[in-house]
Amino acid sequence: MEWGGRTLTVEVGKFALQANASCTVRYGDTTILATVVKSKTIRDGIDYFPLMTDFEEKLYAAGKIKGSRFMKREGRPSDEAILSSRLIDRAIRPLFDERVRNDIQVITTALSVDGENDASTVALLAASCVLSISSIPWNGPIASARVGLDENGEFILNVTSSQLETNKKLDLVVAGIPKKLVMVEAGAQEVSEDVFFKAMKWGCEQLAPVVEFFEKIQKEVGQEKEVIFVEGVESVGDQIKKVAEKFIADNAEKLIFNSPKVTKDERKKMIAEIEVALVEHLTGQGFEENVQKKVLSEIKYLICVEITKRILENDQRLDGRKITEIRELQNEVDLLPRVHGSAMF
Repeated sequence: MEWGGRTLTVEVGKFALQANASCTVRYGDTTILATVVKSKTIRDGIDYFPLMTDFEEKLYAAGKIKGSRFMKREGRPSDEAILSSRLIDRAIRPLFDERVRNDIQVITTALSVDGENDASTVALLAASCVLSISSIPWNGPIASARVGLDENGEFILNVTSSQLETNKKLDLVVAGIPKKLVMVEAGAQEVSEDVFFKAMKWGCEQLAPVVEFFEKIQKEVGQEKEVIFVEGVESVGDQIKKVAEKFIADNAEKLIFNSPKVTKDERKKMIAEIEVALVEHLTGQGFEENVQKKVLSEIKYLICVEITKRILENDQRLDGRKITEIRELQNEVDLLPRVHGSAMF
């Protein structure tokens, strides 16, 4: 498909056939191989979603060969590769079911880099496409775009490296679907809030044809999604979920939101008190111990839901501030002797 004045090409089923899914995405002359694999069994003893996202640079992708006679392979990841991995992770992670306990690895490898089209943005497109066609449950596809600003104040879709060299006023990466963003990253000189907001909105609108393209690919070659999540609060019954949510809402008001001027350690103790009290409450309601453990494994999530609800509905933050209030900042200079300069912020 044509997008932003260049051709976006997706090829499925040619490389890495042992992976759960694989694809190559080419934009301009930048080509990325994306693979995703999943462990066959659930990892026991963890209370988090084990996702690893990796962006691998290859020197041959830019036509380079290491000069060493003895070491021809790549070394540790560069800072740029690590930041690209994080960029991809932030975009795809929110769309997984957090109850998944199978190890999942999403690997994007730069096969060819043309020096103009940003490899990390293309890698994010490839990660979205490969997850969409895999059997792993994922609430995608999404798309990503890099937005720039020209001398006339017009937005540029997928701004190139040469364009950024001449005009660095805005370098914005957006990821999501046409009316909903899941990730934003930007570097810019000073631009107004109005311009920045319009750039996000405009960039979001440009994602539509790519999302439709990926949905078409998913429909044609995508695998049937598996059910691989472990039992959580939602699967132990609406009754216990409602009891736990109400209890946390009532006690969050008493133990957390009525005590805004506390340290993080003190707040952790408050949450521990809620956990103990919740166990006693569930025991009094007649719920069995194994059911209680399932709820306790999700208690942090339920507390986060309550905190988010109060921020959106009551403009009330955890430390008592309104959403328009800025907390006091402290800094100190000349902390250390002999050094050229020192400061603590």
